[in-house]
Amino acid sequence: MSDLGYIPNLTARSLITKKTKTIGIILKSASKDVRQNPFYSDVLHGITQRCNEEGYAIKSTISTSEESLFQEVQGMIHTHAVDGFILLFSKSNNVIKQLLIDEDVPFVVIGKPLDEKDQFIIHIDNDNEKAGHDLCSYLYHKGHRHIIFINESGQYAVTDDRSTGFRDEARQRGITHEILETENNRDSIQTLLQTYFMNEELSVRPTAIISSDGVIHHTVLSVLYNLNIQIPADVCTATFNDSLLTEMGSPPQTTVNIHPVELGNKSGEKIIQLLNQREVSKDNLWIPTTIIERESTNNMKE
Repeated sequence: MSDLGYIPNLTARSLITKKTKTIGIILKSASKDVRQNPFYSDVLHGITQRCNEEGYAIKSTISTSEESLFQEVQGMIHTHAVDGFILLFSKSNNVIKQLLIDEDVPFVVIGKPLDEKDQFIIHIDNDNEKAGHDLCSYLYHKGHRHIIFINESGQYAVTDDRSTGFRDEARQRGITHEILETENNRDSIQTLLQTYFMNEELSVRPTAIISSDGVIHHTVLSVLYNLNIQIPADVCTATFNDSLLTEMGSPPQTTVNIHPVELGNKSGEKIIQLLNQREVSKDNLWIPTTIIERESTNNMKE
């Protein structure tokens, strides 16, 4: 084959085998803020790495709304464009997951199981409640007793779990705290932070801010800079998912590393095992998290 320069015709092969050797990747949205989220690029790197090793290609969704996403995934199923899917989010009342179940298509989920049906579906995730507990406990031991948690609005399990873990730990430690939901845009976050840092009638201000993920955290840092609030002298900051954005921030940001490349790698491994009818455990995989301490939490305002 090498001497003759032979290259297999994958299209012809797929007609015979009825297999495309392609994995569908379902993003919650292909909007700009999702596409530029370092978590997704790292997860996709892990998926691509494992799929390439096994001779599989990937095909990602491009829809920006739930309705168009449903139609896009349905079209990929009915035209046999892919052999199976990796669903990159876990959400209550997820119509996309139900579609995959109804169509009897092999898939795995990056995210936590949410209902009884999920016991038959492979999930790969972090223990995000524990991650929220751990980050709150870390800040407590740094001396913080007044912390706010900024959560991007939505019904996604990952951010709900992180804020739940934070809240439970804060209550246990006797920390004054609030969980605040907001849209990830400058105006909304500036209005929110002005309430806590520019209100002269407020007797106690937060000494630390936790953001639910690195993208909304980047907006928080930008707004704090605009309000002339110094990190860590005036307030300490931390978030989830380490990336170049957090490592190269000013100052570099303390984060919970959720190891997204490994999440992607394991999800690619599991879907390929399912497609090849290899013996595969239906037990959920939990990827441990670790706290990376940086300058953003090196001090606390007295």
